[in-house]
Amino acid sequence: MAYALLFVSLVLNSIALGDMNISLVPYITATSFFWVMILSFFFLHEKPGSRKIIGVIIIFVGIIVSRISI
Repeated sequence: MAYALLFVSLVLNSIALGDMNISLVPYITATSFFWVMILSFFFLHEKPGSRKIIGVIIIFVGIIVSRISI
């Protein structure tokens, strides 16, 4: 079942990102860690630890720095 869900997720992700500007795709996919953390907080009632929050902040800083340098 998990492999089927993974396959469906990859297909839907490819379809959704297929029509986008190719230069924006890495930035959108990098935010997936943020969305996983937020959705697991609301649906699974998982409290993110400080390492997870720091990791997401580092990802967002990296996205901002790379967007500024382009």
